[in-house]
Parts: sequence; C-alpha cells; structure tokens
Amino acid sequence: MIPNFIVRNSKSQNPKISAYEMLGRSDIDWPLLGLVDPELVNEVPTPVKLFLRSEALYKDQINTHKTKITNARKDEHLSLPENIDYDKLPFLSREETEKLKKFKPQTLGQVVRLEGITPASLVLLHAMCRTHKKTLAKEEMYSEIEM
Repeated sequence: MIPNFIVRNSKSQNPKISAYEMLGRSDIDWPLLGLVDPELVNEVPTPVKLFLRSEALYKDQINTHKTKITNARKDEHLSLPENIDYDKLPFLSREETEKLKKFKPQTLGQVVRLEGITPASLVLLHAMCRTHKKTLAKEEMYSEIEM
C-alpha cells in the first residue's frame, strides 16, 4: 500500500498526495521519497521501484496515447487515401512500409489487424485518414457549388 503524504505549501486544493503521485513529478525520486518515508523505500524491491517511477512519470502520455488508439479503432471504417505512397510517410518503419505495400489495406481497420504496425504509426495513419476525409468532403462541396 502506497501511503498518502501531506504536502505543505501546496497550490492544490487537496494537499494530500500519494507517494505514487509524488514519483510522477520529475523533481522527486526514490531517494528523496526515502527522506519522507524510509520504511516504504526499503520495502519496495528495485524492479518495482523502476516500474512505478516510469509509470508515474509517463502516466499522462500513456493515457493520451491509449485514447488516440481507441479513437482510431472507432474509425476502422475510414478509407485510406487511394494511391497512397507509403515510402513517403516518414513515420513508418521500413517493415511497416513493406507490410502496407504488400497487403494494400483499404481501411484503417485493415491496418489495425496487420501484425507489426506500431500504435504510434496507427495514430498517425488515423490522423492522415481523417484529414483525407475532410479534404474529400470539401472538394465535393466545392464541386457542387461550381455546378
């Protein structure tokens, strides 16, 4: 069980903060936490300390990334742009480029199911598909106006 500490001079409405939340701050580490609660620091094995520190530091980024992946999965029906040149997408690894060229997915959902496509690439492909969809919608709107 990770204890809560009282943080004096806190700008927060609630001055109670857990040791885990403290580890999420870049200026707090295990030795500093040991000054507050030496028993806690001595009881936690080193591998667990490393895991908790990393998880606490990157919690917000991980949650943001998970949200983006969830949104991409909701938009599985989005079509990839026709004539897409995967070689010109700098965020794709060579392996990802080769897989996409080999399997030629038509939708984002098909990309999700390809083994070896990283979550980061999936998020960027999702953004590209949404931009492409908006561009097509604008072109369609302008072509209707011109008629």
